Parts: sequence; C-alpha cells; structure tokens
Amino acid sequence: MTFILGILAGIVMPSQTSINTRLRKSLGTPFRASFINFLVGLVFLIVLAYIMGDGLFRPSDFRGIPWWMLIGGFCGVTVLTGNLVLFPVIGAVQTVVFPVFGQIVMGLLIDTFGWFRVDRVPLTFWRVFGAAIVFAGVLLVALGGREKEVQGSGKSQAALMGYRLFGVFFGSLGAIQTSVNGGLGVALDSTVQSSIMNFLVGTALLFFICLFQWHRGPAPTTKGPWWMWTGGILGGAFVLFNVYLQHKLGTGMTVILNLTGLTAGGLLIDRTGILDSPKRDVPLQKVLGVVLMLVGAALIRLL
Repeated sequence: MTFILGILAGIVMPSQTSINTRLRKSLGTPFRASFINFLVGLVFLIVLAYIMGDGLFRPSDFRGIPWWMLIGGFCGVTVLTGNLVLFPVIGAVQTVVFPVFGQIVMGLLIDTFGWFRVDRVPLTFWRVFGAAIVFAGVLLVALGGREKEVQGSGKSQAALMGYRLFGVFFGSLGAIQTSVNGGLGVALDSTVQSSIMNFLVGTALLFFICLFQWHRGPAPTTKGPWWMWTGGILGGAFVLFNVYLQHKLGTGMTVILNLTGLTAGGLLIDRTGILDSPKRDVPLQKVLGVVLMLVGAALIRLL
C-alpha cells in the first residue's frame, strides 16, 4: 500500500496540471489560475496545520534563517505557471518529461556540490551513466510523433524546442524548491509550516503579478466544472504524501515512485483526454523513452 501511495502521489501532479489548465480557460491567464491554485493550497495547509496541532509560525521563528530558504515560493510559482504554459502546446507527457529531466540534472549538481546545505553525494560512474540514460529517454520522447505535434500545435520545430528547453529550466527550479523547502522545514522543525511559507510567498507574488497584469487578459468567469477549483488541494496533498513516504521509504525510493506516477499519469491523460485535456497519440517511441527515464532515474537515486 505504501508503494501504491507513492505512485498515486506522482499521478497527482499531471492531474493537477490538467485541472489548472481548465481553470486557466475560465480565468483567462495562467497567472490567475496559478494564484487561485496557490490560494486554495495555502488555505488547505493552514487548516491542516491546526488539525495536526502545529499551528502557524511566528515572525521570530525566522530569526537567523538565511534569505535563500524563502525562495521556494518563487520557484513554485515558476514551476506551476510553466506547466500551464507548456501543457496546451506539447501535451501532458512532455510537460512531465522535460521538467523532470531538468529536475534530475539540477538534483545531481546540488547533491554533488552540496548546495543549499544538503549532504554531499559523490558523483559516481552509475550516477553519470543514469543521467545519460535519462537524456536518451528525453530524446526519444521529444522525437516521437514530432510531425503530428507540429501540425497539432501550430508551432514550428524551433518554437517547440524552445518550449521544451523552458520546461528543463523550470524543472531545475523544482529541484531547488525541494532542497530549499527541506532546509526550511528543518529550521522551523515543521514540514507543514515550511509548506505554508512556500505557498504564502507564492500566493503573495502571484497576487501582485495578477494585479499589474489584470488589464492584459480577458475578463475572467467562474463558469466551468466544479473540479477546476481543486488543483490547490492536490498540490497540498502531494506535499503531505511525500512527507509520509520519505519517513517510511526514504528520499530515493520516494522519488522513483513519484516519477513512475508522473509519467504514467501523463501518458494516461494524453491518451484518454480526461479532465478536458486534448487527446494526443502516444507512440511506442515515447513509451520507450519514458521507460529509459525511469531506469536512469533509478540508477541515479539508488546506486
């Protein structure tokens, strides 16, 4: 059951992206959808903190904490909004694959050099070999069905590659967010309070972005399915699942289970078109690429 929970936690993420993409259709811009997502997630985590007895942090709790431990919210905003930008153009699978590639590469750098006060992990042959296999998997996914993707998106090959590179970039910010929030959780002695600060910073940032960008988007509407408002709850649930899984299974196995769920969920959404997502072909080449990424990630994390 614990392994199944880890896979379900991974499936939550592409599902959240699909839900937030539908919310974007109603609200008009990705920033508005991201703001609602962060706001709902913030309320959910605050309620949870009181249920668990942690309560809210006090300003004095941050005395002596370095400034960079507070950038998790900025990274989270970039990751979430980036997903909303990529999803309609390159589909669920590639919106998962390219950020994951960036996350794995940045994770290797953080572990190797001990950035953000994490324990250093030597760069062994198996870790480099695993990264090379992940890169090969990314190439297979990128090249699979490329002509149909160009025709369906209305974008040129160069434009699609630009979107993919952007996915790698904000995926690397996802790895930074994980490290920073982990350090803040240790400093505050509460994973829930660290998550609340992450959502609080992200909500505040998106509020001001939406305030200054309001006139540039179409008028928002609340019309749409009820489930389009639940993305923030899924984001909060993902954090909670991983807190439990890391305690039971360790970080390495948790990452592998999450990655399995992420890729499986992305393939399912692209193939079925659920949650009002555009249905896309999933050729065998893409499936093989995803499998290679899983093998490479396992080598990096477990050896």
